[in-house]
Amino acid sequence: MRCFFFHGNGGNLSLWQDFLIGLYHHSLSVLALDYRGYGKSTGSPTEEGLYRDTEALVGYFWDKVHRLDHKVIYWGRSLGGSIAAFATTIRKPDGLILEGSFPSKQSLLNHYPVLKILGIFSKYRFPTTEFLDGLSRPVLIIHGDQDSVIPFKEGQKLFEQLKTEKYFHTLPGANHNDLHLVDPKSYWERITQFIDLIGSGQDSH
Repeated sequence: MRCFFFHGNGGNLSLWQDFLIGLYHHSLSVLALDYRGYGKSTGSPTEEGLYRDTEALVGYFWDKVHRLDHKVIYWGRSLGGSIAAFATTIRKPDGLILEGSFPSKQSLLNHYPVLKILGIFSKYRFPTTEFLDGLSRPVLIIHGDQDSVIPFKEGQKLFEQLKTEKYFHTLPGANHNDLHLVDPKSYWERITQFIDLIGSGQDSH
């Protein structure tokens, strides 16, 4: 099974090597990118730029690399959840995993009064649930109940707004960047269950 991984705003792929290796060990062939301005990628990050990078990667994969006998999962964590949601508007995957993510920038800003004021002057939107409107693929949402960056309630709100087959997995005691570390057994068991669900589904391509 193939997996597109979209990382969050903090850091780059070099910080997620152990996690990416974990995906490989769970029977996932992984394709990931550093957006413009992240890691060794040139340019400056903007919301529109992140979408263009995603369009290029997704288009290349489906046109040049994809095989019909392989299922495809998009996996986005934190800000990458919104990018993964955008990717579904280009080409639908067989399943979607959103980890520590949020419904939209505006929803997230409601938890931070100072940033909410600054948000009035920002053109960034990251409308995750808007991108997913009409999606008819299974979605797994994972969130730590001690997340200090994207509050747990945001993950719940995202789940409630989805209109497709959906699953929610809470990781007690997990913050924002340690979901796969706090309780690896629970984390990977739930991932494996979701992968098996996708793998047993009918070919949608």
